[in-house]
Amino acid sequence: MSEPDDKADLRARARTRREALPADGVAEASARLARCLGARIPHGASVAAYAGCRGEPDPAPELASLRPDLTFAWPVAHPKSRAMTLRVPDGPLALSRYGIPEPRDGHILPPDAVDLVLVPGLLFTPFGDRLGFGGGYYDRFLGALAKEVTRIGIGYTWQVIDRLPIEKHDIRLTHLALDDGRQAVLSRAGATTEQTDD
Repeated sequence: MSEPDDKADLRARARTRREALPADGVAEASARLARCLGARIPHGASVAAYAGCRGEPDPAPELASLRPDLTFAWPVAHPKSRAMTLRVPDGPLALSRYGIPEPRDGHILPPDAVDLVLVPGLLFTPFGDRLGFGGGYYDRFLGALAKEVTRIGIGYTWQVIDRLPIEKHDIRLTHLALDDGRQAVLSRAGATTEQTDD
Protein backbone atom coordinates (compact mmCIF):
# COMPACT_ATOMS: atom_id res chain seq x y z
CA MET A 1 0.00 0.00 0.00
CA SER A 2 1.31 3.46 -0.84
CA GLU A 3 1.54 6.17 1.78
CA PRO A 4 -0.61 9.26 1.22
CA ASP A 5 -0.54 11.66 4.15
CA ASP A 6 -4.29 12.10 4.48
CA LYS A 7 -5.63 10.02 7.38
CA ALA A 8 -9.13 9.83 5.95
CA ASP A 9 -7.81 8.40 2.69
CA LEU A 10 -5.59 5.93 4.51
CA ARG A 11 -8.49 4.78 6.67
CA ALA A 12 -10.89 4.41 3.76
CA ARG A 13 -8.48 2.37 1.67
CA ALA A 14 -7.44 0.10 4.54
CA ARG A 15 -11.03 -0.47 5.64
CA THR A 16 -12.11 -1.36 2.11
CA ARG A 17 -9.32 -3.87 1.68
CA ARG A 18 -9.82 -5.45 5.10
CA GLU A 19 -13.59 -5.72 4.84
CA ALA A 20 -13.22 -7.51 1.49
CA LEU A 21 -11.21 -10.37 3.03
CA PRO A 22 -12.90 -13.80 2.90
CA ALA A 23 -14.12 -15.18 6.21
CA ASP A 24 -12.00 -18.34 5.96
CA GLY A 25 -8.87 -16.23 5.43
CA VAL A 26 -9.66 -14.12 8.50
CA ALA A 27 -10.22 -17.28 10.56
CA GLU A 28 -6.92 -18.78 9.39
CA ALA A 29 -5.03 -15.58 10.22
CA SER A 30 -6.68 -15.41 13.64
CA ALA A 31 -5.70 -19.01 14.43
CA ARG A 32 -2.09 -18.47 13.40
CA LEU A 33 -1.88 -15.31 15.48
CA ALA A 34 -3.29 -17.19 18.47
CA ARG A 35 -0.59 -19.86 18.17
CA CYS A 36 2.12 -17.22 17.79
CA LEU A 37 0.95 -15.25 20.81
CA GLY A 38 0.16 -18.30 22.92
CA ALA A 39 3.78 -19.40 22.85
CA ARG A 40 5.03 -16.04 24.12
CA ILE A 41 2.58 -14.53 26.63
CA PRO A 42 3.76 -14.99 30.25
CA HIS A 43 1.90 -17.43 32.48
CA GLY A 44 -1.09 -15.98 34.33
CA ALA A 45 -1.12 -12.66 32.49
CA SER A 46 -4.21 -10.44 32.34
CA VAL A 47 -4.92 -9.67 28.69
CA ALA A 48 -6.99 -6.84 27.26
CA ALA A 49 -8.50 -8.41 24.14
CA TYR A 50 -10.86 -7.09 21.49
CA ALA A 51 -13.68 -8.67 19.52
CA GLY A 52 -12.76 -8.64 15.86
CA CYS A 53 -15.29 -7.45 13.31
CA ARG A 54 -15.35 -6.28 9.69
CA GLY A 55 -12.35 -8.38 8.69
CA GLU A 56 -10.18 -7.81 11.77
CA PRO A 57 -8.09 -10.82 12.77
CA ASP A 58 -9.27 -11.95 16.22
CA PRO A 59 -6.86 -14.29 18.04
CA ALA A 60 -8.54 -14.02 21.46
CA PRO A 61 -11.09 -16.90 21.29
CA GLU A 62 -8.54 -19.51 20.23
CA LEU A 63 -5.87 -17.99 22.46
CA ALA A 64 -8.20 -18.35 25.45
CA SER A 65 -8.66 -22.02 24.55
CA LEU A 66 -4.92 -22.59 24.17
CA ARG A 67 -4.02 -20.69 27.36
CA PRO A 68 -6.59 -21.24 30.14
CA ASP A 69 -4.13 -19.72 32.63
CA LEU A 70 -4.72 -16.25 31.13
CA THR A 71 -7.41 -13.79 32.18
CA PHE A 72 -9.16 -12.06 29.28
CA ALA A 73 -11.11 -8.82 29.40
CA TRP A 74 -12.87 -7.02 26.54
CA PRO A 75 -13.44 -3.29 26.12
CA VAL A 76 -16.72 -1.51 26.75
CA ALA A 77 -16.94 1.85 24.95
CA HIS A 78 -18.41 4.95 26.59
CA PRO A 79 -19.25 7.28 23.68
CA LYS A 80 -19.99 10.40 25.73
CA SER A 81 -16.51 10.47 27.26
CA ARG A 82 -14.83 8.61 24.37
CA ALA A 83 -13.30 6.33 26.97
CA MET A 84 -13.39 2.60 27.42
CA THR A 85 -13.23 0.23 30.35
CA LEU A 86 -12.36 -3.47 30.46
CA ARG A 87 -14.73 -6.15 31.65
CA VAL A 88 -14.06 -9.85 32.28
CA PRO A 89 -17.32 -11.32 30.98
CA ASP A 90 -19.53 -13.79 32.82
CA GLY A 91 -21.22 -14.82 29.58
CA PRO A 92 -21.09 -14.34 25.81
CA LEU A 93 -20.41 -10.97 24.26
CA ALA A 94 -23.36 -9.03 22.83
CA LEU A 95 -23.51 -6.45 20.07
CA SER A 96 -23.36 -2.85 21.23
CA ARG A 97 -25.41 -0.10 19.61
CA TYR A 98 -22.43 0.40 17.27
CA GLY A 99 -22.38 -3.24 16.18
CA ILE A 100 -19.26 -4.14 18.17
CA PRO A 101 -19.35 -7.20 20.47
CA GLU A 102 -18.95 -6.17 24.13
CA PRO A 103 -19.40 -7.83 27.53
CA ARG A 104 -22.73 -7.08 29.19
CA ASP A 105 -21.93 -8.70 32.52
CA GLY A 106 -18.82 -9.48 34.53
CA HIS A 107 -16.32 -7.64 36.66
CA ILE A 108 -14.19 -4.65 35.74
CA LEU A 109 -10.47 -5.17 35.14
CA PRO A 110 -8.77 -1.98 36.35
CA PRO A 111 -5.94 -0.46 34.29
CA ASP A 112 -3.33 -1.30 36.93
CA ALA A 113 -4.21 -5.01 36.59
CA VAL A 114 -3.53 -5.16 32.84
CA ASP A 115 -0.32 -6.92 31.75
CA LEU A 116 -0.80 -6.97 27.99
CA VAL A 117 -3.08 -5.35 25.41
CA LEU A 118 -4.02 -6.77 22.01
CA VAL A 119 -4.58 -3.67 19.89
CA PRO A 120 -6.52 -3.67 16.62
CA GLY A 121 -5.80 -1.12 13.92
CA LEU A 122 -6.17 -0.21 10.29
CA LEU A 123 -2.47 0.42 9.62
CA PHE A 124 0.82 0.16 11.54
CA THR A 125 4.48 1.09 11.10
CA PRO A 126 7.68 -0.70 12.18
CA PHE A 127 8.13 2.11 14.71
CA GLY A 128 4.99 1.27 16.67
CA ASP A 129 2.73 3.92 15.17
CA ARG A 130 -0.90 2.92 14.63
CA LEU A 131 -3.83 4.27 12.67
CA GLY A 132 -7.23 3.39 14.15
CA PHE A 133 -10.75 4.50 13.34
CA GLY A 134 -10.17 8.01 14.66
CA GLY A 135 -12.25 8.00 17.84
CA GLY A 136 -9.23 8.13 20.15
CA TYR A 137 -10.54 5.37 22.42
CA TYR A 138 -7.38 3.29 22.32
CA ASP A 139 -5.01 6.24 22.66
CA ARG A 140 -6.83 7.35 25.80
CA PHE A 141 -6.90 3.82 27.18
CA LEU A 142 -3.26 3.04 26.39
CA GLY A 143 -2.18 6.39 27.79
CA ALA A 144 -3.69 5.48 31.17
CA LEU A 145 -1.66 2.27 31.46
CA ALA A 146 1.73 1.82 33.07
CA LYS A 147 4.62 2.23 30.63
CA GLU A 148 5.75 -1.37 31.14
CA VAL A 149 2.46 -2.83 29.87
CA THR A 150 3.00 -4.74 26.61
CA ARG A 151 1.01 -3.22 23.74
CA ILE A 152 0.76 -5.58 20.75
CA GLY A 153 -0.67 -4.41 17.45
CA ILE A 154 -2.55 -7.24 15.72
CA GLY A 155 -2.78 -7.20 11.95
CA TYR A 156 -2.02 -8.48 8.48
CA THR A 157 1.34 -8.05 6.80
CA TRP A 158 -0.10 -5.63 4.24
CA GLN A 159 -1.22 -3.33 7.08
CA VAL A 160 2.40 -2.44 7.91
CA ILE A 161 3.67 0.58 5.97
CA ASP A 162 6.78 2.70 6.36
CA ARG A 163 5.19 5.90 7.63
CA LEU A 164 1.97 7.24 9.12
CA PRO A 165 0.94 10.79 9.98
CA ILE A 166 1.12 10.91 13.76
CA GLU A 167 0.07 13.40 16.43
CA LYS A 168 1.29 14.15 19.95
CA HIS A 169 -1.52 12.20 21.62
CA ASP A 170 -0.83 9.01 19.61
CA ILE A 171 0.47 6.16 21.79
CA ARG A 172 3.11 3.89 20.31
CA LEU A 173 2.90 0.11 20.45
CA THR A 174 5.68 -2.09 21.83
CA HIS A 175 5.14 -5.08 19.51
CA LEU A 176 3.47 -6.21 16.31
CA ALA A 177 2.03 -9.69 15.74
CA LEU A 178 1.20 -10.42 12.10
CA ASP A 179 -0.81 -13.04 10.25
CA ASP A 180 2.28 -14.64 8.72
CA GLY A 181 3.44 -15.67 12.21
CA ARG A 182 6.00 -12.94 12.74
CA GLN A 183 6.20 -11.03 16.01
CA ALA A 184 8.34 -7.91 16.03
CA VAL A 185 9.60 -5.94 19.00
CA LEU A 186 9.36 -2.27 18.16
CA SER A 187 11.37 0.83 18.97
CA ARG A 188 11.81 4.33 17.57
CA ALA A 189 14.51 2.82 15.36
CA GLY A 190 12.08 0.28 13.90
CA ALA A 191 11.60 -3.44 14.45
CA THR A 192 14.50 -4.67 16.57
CA THR A 193 13.84 -8.42 16.66
CA GLU A 194 11.59 -10.78 14.83
CA GLN A 195 10.42 -14.30 15.63
CA THR A 196 8.67 -16.67 13.25
CA ASP A 197 5.88 -19.05 14.16
CA ASP A 198 6.87 -22.29 12.43
